[in-house]
Formats: sequence, structure tokens, C-alpha cells
Amino acid sequence: MSDHNAPNDPRSFTLTAFIAFVVVFVFVMLMMLWHGDTSKDSEGNVHYTTHVAEPTDGSDP
Repeated sequence: MSDHNAPNDPRSFTLTAFIAFVVVFVFVMLMMLWHGDTSKDSEGNVHYTTHVAEPTDGSDP
């Protein structure tokens, strides 16, 4: 138990807060990447632009 940090250790708190910030930041960036692009029209409505790669059989419709 001599290795255990005290509950009010500032280094431990700072490290935990920094790691939590990095984890949340990475999660938000991944969600923004997954979300897709958005655009607004002249009326202020938001439209989501998603890119879906659909398989083709080689024929041109």
C-alpha cells in the first residue's frame, strides 16, 4: 500500500483530467467524421450529405 497515491494528489488528478479530456476529444472527432457533411439552404434548413458506396454489377443504367 505504500505505492498508493493519496486521494488529493494533484499529479494524479491532473493526469486523470488530461486523459479524460483526450478520450472525450477523440470520441467527438470520430463522431464528427462519422456524421458526414452538412449544408444549409437559403431558408436555414440543414441538409446532411452522406456518401454511400453501393455495389454495382458493372452495367450502366
